[in-house]
Amino acid sequence: MGLLRGISLLMGKCTNLPIRIQVDMITEDPSKLGPRKHGPYPIVKVFTNGTVRILRTESTEETVNIRKLFPHKEKPEEQ
Repeated sequence: MGLLRGISLLMGKCTNLPIRIQVDMITEDPSKLGPRKHGPYPIVKVFTNGTVRILRTESTEETVNIRKLFPHKEKPEEQ
């Protein structure tokens, strides 16, 4: 697998990300009981300097550092 095709998880963080994977972004200043992450956002492009471009809305893209991203995990449904 190439550098951009595999996912390597190091202490729960994304280090190598494929395009179109869903990621969550860390909330900058969460309240005490507020959510710590928000998302999911698909990755549009991966850059070599440790940043990725994510699709925030249908027409808005944002470039962020991979240190602010976590792989999106679906929450199990309660029965």
